[in-house]
Amino acid sequence: MNGEDDDAASILLVDDSISIHALIRSYLAPAGYALEVAGNGMIGFEKFRQQRFDLVLMDMRMPVLDGIGATRLIRDWERQQGKRAVPILAFTTISKKEDQEASLAAGCTGYLVKPMHRDALLKAIAEAIAAGGTP
Repeated sequence: MNGEDDDAASILLVDDSISIHALIRSYLAPAGYALEVAGNGMIGFEKFRQQRFDLVLMDMRMPVLDGIGATRLIRDWERQQGKRAVPILAFTTISKKEDQEASLAAGCTGYLVKPMHRDALLKAIAEAIAAGGTP
């Protein structure tokens, strides 16, 4: 990322909390990331199909379609389209081993616990984008 909008990594944030949208936007904008938001997993999946993203931040607990279901839809769609797997970082306020394992089994490439500190989030995003998305 060199500060030009055309070169900014594009991130899809899928979370039902408007306050999380604002917080993540405040973390990412100064770092030069382009952010798109979706309020639930179904909207997130539809946006993912319509645009190219470098990374997805996926809340695991949402109405309509949760993060596990949305991640599975994304991974199935990528396979059907012959596309490279985009990194998906799961995040939630609950830190249970079972939730982490379920997220990774669904196809997430990493797991973060809210609340996230800015520097830790930026580091996780940079590492996930650099590593690619193969779960």
